[in-house]
Amino acid sequence: MVASTTTHSTLSEGNSNNDINDVKYLQKQLNLFYHSYISVDGYFGDSTKEYVEKFQSDCCLTVDGIVGSQTWSYLDAIVPYSRSQHSTLSKGSNNNEVKYLQARLNQLKRQGKSGTATIAVDGNFGSQTETQVKAFQSKSGLSVDGIVGDNTWTVLEGAALKP
Repeated sequence: MVASTTTHSTLSEGNSNNDINDVKYLQKQLNLFYHSYISVDGYFGDSTKEYVEKFQSDCCLTVDGIVGSQTWSYLDAIVPYSRSQHSTLSKGSNNNEVKYLQARLNQLKRQGKSGTATIAVDGNFGSQTETQVKAFQSKSGLSVDGIVGDNTWTVLEGAALKP
């Protein structure tokens, strides 16, 4: 899966210069990632900002509610995995799907559902990611092997997307 290389404008809450089509695209992307229901109206209001800040936090980005090139880059790289069949991932994997996994693990930590540490969303499945996967597997009653296969993906996404 290849991330989009489309150039987007910088967006911020209430800015009258926001590109309506970019705001709608942003709202659709956030809805896909969080399985949320932000109104796709092209207006960058409070709820859109709230979800931008959640996304920035989950991706270890600067949490400022402004959608600049770095936030767009992560959205374009990660969100496509919200609606795809997942690969089996393990230590040594290195790709955008690992970024998606890392963002989901950070989301669970932010929600108080799993993990005690935030991990870098860098696409490298290293020791920190393996530790967080094992902690999640243990807490969820799964086989603790540090490998993210079908069962781990199913439980992880179910936990992340449940209110």
